Amino acid sequence: MSELDAPPGSDALGRRLLSGFGQLLVIILGVTLALAADAWRESMVEQRLEESFLDRLVDDLETQREEFEEARLEVSQVLAHGLAVLPYIRGESELDRPVGVLGSAYQASRYNATIELVDHTYVELLSTGGLGVITSPEIRAAIVNFYRRYAFGRPDALRASHNAGYYNAVRGRIPVEVQRLLRYTISQEETLGCGQGDTPLECRLPVEDAAARRVAASLVDPGLAQSLNLWMQSLVNELGLTDTYDEVVRDVLVTIEENR
Repeated sequence: MSELDAPPGSDALGRRLLSGFGQLLVIILGVTLALAADAWRESMVEQRLEESFLDRLVDDLETQREEFEEARLEVSQVLAHGLAVLPYIRGESELDRPVGVLGSAYQASRYNATIELVDHTYVELLSTGGLGVITSPEIRAAIVNFYRRYAFGRPDALRASHNAGYYNAVRGRIPVEVQRLLRYTISQEETLGCGQGDTPLECRLPVEDAAARRVAASLVDPGLAQSLNLWMQSLVNELGLTDTYDEVVRDVLVTIEENR
């Protein structure tokens, strides 16, 4: 059939179909582009959220390392006083510095700080499902490994079970007025060498020499020496645990840096 024989209106129908098909393509293309744009925007939002979480995790972990360092310093100071005074408590050294012995015996019992677990961001990640925003499986695994590990073996777990024996024995033998004077002195800007961070056995507490010698002599006791030795061993163990967890945190920080 020739063009002259085509049914009336067939050209108009074809144009309408072609126009409709074109409009459909435009709609499909528009929807596709809109969806792609939404997906891109959502991806960017998640990426920024991931970066924010990672930045905060790094801050938390660096603060955690500071907590470990402070605890390590305090433990080392307590150990230094304990090691210095132990020969006197064993009766192996002359009480030539009785006031220094009192100060260091007292300081050897004074480790009361608690290592804070800095887990604010991790708790938020768990409670909001934000852990899934972190795309790197290596980072996720490293973070979860540290916080779960720490929850089951905190470095400060040994403190309470080993401090009581030596702590109570020393506080029971040093007169209350001397302890009060010690606490007052070490709270001042000038500690008279009696502070925890001061050199062991160098305390210059204003106590009468004869009275200081009597109190220091009362500390000479094999049982007290054994309690001090056990206390120092628990501190050594705690130092080892703290070093172990600090190394884990350092590895997590390296993992974040390498995989973000």
